[in-house]
Amino acid sequence: MTRLVRFALTAAVLVSAAACNSSETVGTTSQTLSSPSLAAAVDHFSGTLTQNGAITFPFTVSGSGAVSAVVDSVQPDSAIVFGMSLGTWNGSYCQAVLANDAQVQGHAIQGSVSTAGTLCLRIYDVGNLTRVQTFVVEVGHP
Repeated sequence: MTRLVRFALTAAVLVSAAACNSSETVGTTSQTLSSPSLAAAVDHFSGTLTQNGAITFPFTVSGSGAVSAVVDSVQPDSAIVFGMSLGTWNGSYCQAVLANDAQVQGHAIQGSVSTAGTLCLRIYDVGNLTRVQTFVVEVGHP
């Protein structure tokens, strides 16, 4: 089963799984896009990733459609490799469905959902961080 299909199926039924959450302070903003060819909503998530740390961002989708998360910036080391995943949120935990343990600035994770619900984006260290990194990720969704 492909990751894309698995993501669509999993998003239909919110499940729980054990995962780590960071207590880092984060910010989010939302905006609506007017072009029908683009995602209906865009969320910008930002935060600070520490060595061996992880941060989870829940977000709500209003229906079926494409979901993508693009890393807009990582500072001070824009070439650092880290992990990023999209999954389903049960109110406490993020069940990763699509994951990339070799994520870099400028690259995206893409999938689709088959129904409205709550999803999550997770950013995490894969053992490469030697100092604090700040980041901004843009998530487009229905």
